[in-house]
Amino acid sequence: MRTCAVALLALIFSAYPALADPPPVEAYGRLPAALDAALSPDGSKVALASFGDGRPHIRVIDVNRRALIFDGALEGQSRLHSVRWLDATHVSFWINWTISPRPHASGER
Repeated sequence: MRTCAVALLALIFSAYPALADPPPVEAYGRLPAALDAALSPDGSKVALASFGDGRPHIRVIDVNRRALIFDGALEGQSRLHSVRWLDATHVSFWINWTISPRPHASGER
């Protein structure tokens, strides 16, 4: 009976996966690598809104060749929200950016 109980406990505990260390706190503050993706109407390309090197990027990948065919990084305080295809060769994207208003040259506000 005792052997059956030990075997049953061993079976129960072996069914649970080993607990991994939790990710570092910094992982929760990072933006995701891919923000948005869109497949071209003809299915030959994928446009990605992504984040890398501390800047947002618009990337286009040729699905058949599995090759990056365009990589454009946005500068300054730009934020990339989404990408869409207008047709099989033109990508549109939605961005916004932050500007700091400056006083008028005469000093008026």
